[in-house]
Amino acid sequence: MERPSCIVEDLKQFVVNEAPQTAFYIPDFISEDEESFLLQQVYKSPKTKWTQLSGRRLQNWGGLPHPKGMLAETLPDWLQSCCEKVSSLGVFGGKTANHVLVNEYKPGEGIMGTLCHVRHGAGALAHRPGFLRRRRR
Repeated sequence: MERPSCIVEDLKQFVVNEAPQTAFYIPDFISEDEESFLLQQVYKSPKTKWTQLSGRRLQNWGGLPHPKGMLAETLPDWLQSCCEKVSSLGVFGGKTANHVLVNEYKPGEGIMGTLCHVRHGAGALAHRPGFLRRRRR
C-alpha cells in the first residue's frame, strides 16, 4: 500500500517507518491547553456515551458503523476543531474527519504502544503512539 499522495509535504518528517505506511506520530500536535480542554469535555460527557469493553471504556462520536454505511450523527462542537486540525493535514484526501473514537485505559492496561505511564490531570491524551490496522473487506 502506498502513502496517500495528498499528504502535506511537511507531514513527511513525521512518518513512523516501523508502522503501517499511513501512520504518523506528530509530537505536540495538540497543546497542553487543548489536551486539558478535550479531557474535560470527554469526562463531562453523559455516562451514557461510555461503552464498557474488555479492559477499556469507549466513547463513539459521529455515528455508528453499520454494514450498509455509517449511521451518522453530528459531532459535538468541542470535537469540530480537532477534526478540522487533523483533516487539514490532507490525510483524508481533502475530506473532513467525521468520526471519533475515545478509548480510556486504566494505568498499566492497554494495547502495547498505548499503555499509559504518564498521567496528565484526569487522564492522558495522545501520550504515546498506538496503531490500529483496519482492513478493507
